[in-house]
Amino acid sequence: MTGRARVSRSFLDFLHAHRHPGGEPKLSLALSAFAKTAPVRVRRVDTPVTDLGAPLPSAE
Repeated sequence: MTGRARVSRSFLDFLHAHRHPGGEPKLSLALSAFAKTAPVRVRRVDTPVTDLGAPLPSAE
């Protein structure tokens, strides 16, 4: 899953209660499980997205 997400309080509560046996849950699996009981909206965005984890560009 690539992109941005705006999550609701109910999804955060679900994540807190949804325990993955191997430790931290995978976001895509948790979202899939949440979507079985709650509405999930997807909106396509065609503008560039800044990856906050990407290294800074060189200043050369």
